[in-house]
Amino acid sequence: MLIVIRLAFLFLIIGVMGMFGCREDESRAMNKLDPRLKLQVQRLENAPVSVMLRVTAELDSTQLTILARHGVTIQSHIGPVYVCQIPLRSILPVAREPFVVMLEAPKEMKPQ
Repeated sequence: MLIVIRLAFLFLIIGVMGMFGCREDESRAMNKLDPRLKLQVQRLENAPVSVMLRVTAELDSTQLTILARHGVTIQSHIGPVYVCQIPLRSILPVAREPFVVMLEAPKEMKPQ
């Protein structure tokens, strides 16, 4: 449920950023927010999200460095599939990387 709320908020942030176009405009928009709301937005955009990251091939040191700059923490991997924690604000920048094929929310496993 929390992941769904975070993803919904991500789409809200993306929509707001899309309306204003660039980081400078984003900064002006953030200045319009009530201080309590601004704090909530900043907390959420820094909140880590569990993600399955599929890449073209096992990551090399350059790609690992790029992901680290985005704040990605790799927890485990098998071949080109990585389980990571990614700050919410970094989801789209990570998705833009050419070596990234897909980002997936983890699937919940429920007993049958």
